[in-house]
Amino acid sequence: MGPVEAGELTDAQMEQAGDAKMAAAEAASNGDFKTAVEKYTVALQLMPSPLVYAKRAECFLKQKKPNAAIRDCEKAIELNPDSAKALKVRGSAQRYLGNYEQAQKDLALAQRIDYDDSIDELQKFVNKRCATLQAKAVKKKAKETEKAEKAAKKRREKARREYEAQKAASEASSSGGGMPGMGGMPGMGGMPGMGGMPAGMEGAAAAMMSDPEVMEAMQNPKVMAAMQQCMGNPMAMMQYMDDPDVGPVLQKVMGKMMGGGMPGMGGGMPGMGGGMPGMGGMGGMGDGMPGGVPAGVPQSEPDEPSGIEEVD
Repeated sequence: MGPVEAGELTDAQMEQAGDAKMAAAEAASNGDFKTAVEKYTVALQLMPSPLVYAKRAECFLKQKKPNAAIRDCEKAIELNPDSAKALKVRGSAQRYLGNYEQAQKDLALAQRIDYDDSIDELQKFVNKRCATLQAKAVKKKAKETEKAEKAAKKRREKARREYEAQKAASEASSSGGGMPGMGGMPGMGGMPGMGGMPAGMEGAAAAMMSDPEVMEAMQNPKVMAAMQQCMGNPMAMMQYMDDPDVGPVLQKVMGKMMGGGMPGMGGGMPGMGGGMPGMGGMGGMGDGMPGGVPAGVPQSEPDEPSGIEEVD
């Protein structure tokens, strides 16, 4: 490569360096670039200069050694950043290596420093290649963007379908047609384990099931257990009437189910036939209440006088 800076030279060394440069130029003009490189190397070892580095780089390039040419050009530019010849040779070497963008920069800068019409065609060729590469890069980027957008759209569609399926499943489970925890009341045939609802109660049960407050209360296990017990044994309702959780629900349910009387009740409680159980009505009582008290049923004594004078 040669030294970066020249030392103190004697007159003989300076003459030797000059002779080496002249021999190198003559060899290069005759097409003997190998000899030219050797002579330029001798001159550089004695007296390094940006121009000699650029000339040796040009000889390397003629021998199809672009990397060696680039190294000499960089030495020249390091010594003189405005070396137009070094920039031209490096730009040409970059073109041989296919580095068209770097070649375009070097050639453009060299032409601004010292215009040379001999490299116009090379510069046009490099500019055309750069334009082609840029167009390909833009096209490639557009394809990548389109591909990314399609993938994103596909992910969004998949997410939307999954959301809609989950939403439909959630709605189906929340309106499954039955009381929670009771396996549903298909066809209003009855609750599981209760032997079915009596005929005629389906309408009342449907009204009950459509009441949002009742359905919300049924989420409470305590209320559900009480309702199951009361459906199996209506007399058990009395023990839950004062319960703060169960009582209000029972009253609403009884209001819906007893609006027209429970089947077989005739407007009263089961088995009453319109009166209290086993009484068959309160007839025969002494003063216009037909039926009286049935025989064999003891009458309790009043704790205090009624205030009515007895007549013998």
